[in-house]
Amino acid sequence: LLDPLVVSVASQVGTMPILMKRFDAVSIVDLAANLVVVPLFGAATGLGLMAVVGGTFSAGLGTVLNGASWVFLSSGLWLTKLAASPTWATLTSPH
Repeated sequence: LLDPLVVSVASQVGTMPILMKRFDAVSIVDLAANLVVVPLFGAATGLGLMAVVGGTFSAGLGTVLNGASWVFLSSGLWLTKLAASPTWATLTSPH
């Protein structure tokens, strides 16, 4: 749990000035959301790779693995939208 947290904090700190300059806003929920969503997308990526390799040998196996990948992708997308939906989830620039 510590490694994803460190990566998430580093990416947030590194991109914050760019986000504020470009969009005049920064997310305050991205750290918590990333701790949940990033592993889901990692699993989806791994399953997608296995689907490519497995699907070369068996269309059925590729279909099953792609279906499993879809579950992780759709869950991650749903959670991303949920995390971004509250009005307090984003701090905007005062100007």
